[in-house]
Amino acid sequence: MKTTQQQVKERRLYLFNNSNDEGYVYMFSSPTFKKWIKIGKTYNVEQRLKQFNWGMPLKNFKIECVKETKNKSVAELLILNKVYKEVGVERKGEWIKVNNKQKAIEIFKKHRNRKVTQKDRELNYGI
Repeated sequence: MKTTQQQVKERRLYLFNNSNDEGYVYMFSSPTFKKWIKIGKTYNVEQRLKQFNWGMPLKNFKIECVKETKNKSVAELLILNKVYKEVGVERKGEWIKVNNKQKAIEIFKKHRNRKVTQKDRELNYGI
């Protein structure tokens, strides 16, 4: 018999995987932050880019990749984990310092949606 804590974890995982969370996952970069990339989720990528560049004197954040998805939270979590595992040197939330930006872009572009497991959630490094 499952404990209440196990049931709660399973329920949260089910809701996370099955929520209607359509939108976009993106990767931004900036020459100001040479080795760092930002992977995030939004409903409007262009608006999100404007928000990033608004406070920056050089206004040099650019879109590296965008992917439309039915569940942006799931896609973001899986892409963040995969990029960090494959080419990450350091991670601060949705920001990843990478040793190979082109490889990070390839990983992002190859992403295919799947269900998130409890292990994925545990690997999510504080997100």
